[in-house]
Amino acid sequence: MAIKDLYKGKPKAEKRGKRWSADYTTRAGKRVTQRFDTKTEAEAWHAERLKEKRAGATVDFREGQRTTVSMLWPDFRDRLLAGGARGGTPSSRKTMSSYDAIYKNYIEPKWGSAPLGNIRYNDIEDWISTLQGVAGGPASDTLRQEVAKKFRTLMDHAVRRQYIQMNPAKDAIGRADYIPRPKTVKAHTYLTMAQLRSLADNCAGYTDMILTAGLCGLRFGEVTALQVQDVQLGKRPQLRVWQAYSDVRGTVTLGPTKTGLERSVPLPKALADILAIRIADRPAGARVWDAPNGGLIRHGSFTKPGSRFAKAKAAAIAAAPADDPFPNLTFHDLRHTAVSLHISAGSNVKVVQEIAGHQDATVTLNTYAGLFESDRHDSAARVNKAFGALTRKSLEIQR
Repeated sequence: MAIKDLYKGKPKAEKRGKRWSADYTTRAGKRVTQRFDTKTEAEAWHAERLKEKRAGATVDFREGQRTTVSMLWPDFRDRLLAGGARGGTPSSRKTMSSYDAIYKNYIEPKWGSAPLGNIRYNDIEDWISTLQGVAGGPASDTLRQEVAKKFRTLMDHAVRRQYIQMNPAKDAIGRADYIPRPKTVKAHTYLTMAQLRSLADNCAGYTDMILTAGLCGLRFGEVTALQVQDVQLGKRPQLRVWQAYSDVRGTVTLGPTKTGLERSVPLPKALADILAIRIADRPAGARVWDAPNGGLIRHGSFTKPGSRFAKAKAAAIAAAPADDPFPNLTFHDLRHTAVSLHISAGSNVKVVQEIAGHQDATVTLNTYAGLFESDRHDSAARVNKAFGALTRKSLEIQR
């Protein structure tokens, strides 16, 4: 590595352009040279390259200068479509719509023409803290959080593609303190078996749909997308969950499940008998449940004030005893109810994970940690019972 005065020893007529140059050889053996107006600039650049090389950097910094955010975006979008931001399952239509809207309205106007190598943490921090909504006025914490996280993920992709050495949306120890903390998550609502039955019985025409959501844990888009052929009856009845409806800005489309994975959910025999009546003599490709007009059941229509679900909830609330009031739940709480009922019945976390359709058991444990608290004490009681029996037997032998 070296810093040179390009004017030294040259006649005045040849002293053109930037005076100082600095060069270094990357760990990959590639020679890189840059010119500067001042010696101070050359020395600062030289020191930074040396620091990166010692840290194991293999990125050619010039790629970060040549490549802008708008140039990176199409490649990042292709990655989302192919395997998601983390390289797992492809992003859903809803996720893609969210990324597209955030990029168009917030990221592209601010950073579209910016070279990746020129983006700095402090600039991102200032941008997010002063972010304006599309309609004007300060952006909400929720919007600022969403924009910041998506931009950080985009910059992760720039690092992955080796346009830049470090993600500028994170500080030196990997934090992003400018991202607002998430609001307190609404506590889950869990129905007892009796409460679930009360709600279902009061939902005229859709009793079996409420029971399916509350016993099998399907999301609204999954349960409404079920086809007759997905209800697999027999000695071990189960539901094949492989597709779901997604409402993206008022447009409903049919696609894969939220995780992009197919799963089989066991059906309680009593519910299977009820569904057998529902699907008898119907085409395999028909939906199990339709709206009263024969069309698709939309979430907004099914749960809005005055709907069958709203009336069923009101009736269940009115019929509940004073010492055991019926909760003011949402349809999604039926999914939480199913998980709760399976855990209380003794199902292990892997079974619950498969029923809920989480990508791994960690998500299940993090989401429903509280429900497993009593389970661990029950487990200790069972171990204690076995240990006590063995201890008594040992004492009898000693006698």
